[in-house]
Amino acid sequence: MIIVPTEIYELIPVGKGAGIVSKATGKVIAKFDDTKQAKKVLENIKVSQEARNASNFDHHKAMDFYIGKVGYSTERARSHVDGIDFNFPVNRTTLKIDEKYVQHRLCCINM
Repeated sequence: MIIVPTEIYELIPVGKGAGIVSKATGKVIAKFDDTKQAKKVLENIKVSQEARNASNFDHHKAMDFYIGKVGYSTERARSHVDGIDFNFPVNRTTLKIDEKYVQHRLCCINM
């Protein structure tokens, strides 16, 4: 069973037992003969996700990226990271060669 920290999971009936399904993909990631056991695993997933979201893990990871890989000053990196709400999942986008990804900003502001 692989748990993605940003996905939402729910319990569904599977035969005489229960399953845990990813709401994002619709795939059953685990099946249990005992519904109580499935509920306990689902509770553990939620507790784990809440703990991860309460930490500053992603904040530090983003700062490391902006300072280490992009080369921004600490002040400029902080201005980027402060606008990110890490309580919501982030989707990865893979670009093709020569494809550009644009982040919109307000017109006429000097940056």
